[in-house]
Amino acid sequence: MKATFPVMDERCFLYCKKILQVLPLVLFSSAVLRATQGASNVWHTLRELF
Repeated sequence: MKATFPVMDERCFLYCKKILQVLPLVLFSSAVLRATQGASNVWHTLRELF
């Protein structure tokens, strides 16, 4: 049992590290997508108005 714990801790640490590296990218990409969608919606409403 004792031999497996450090391996599990290392694996979890690497996993958490990977998540922390990927999470900002995911949030940034989702924010960019939301912004572009909002811009396109504004563009559509402007085209409908004029």
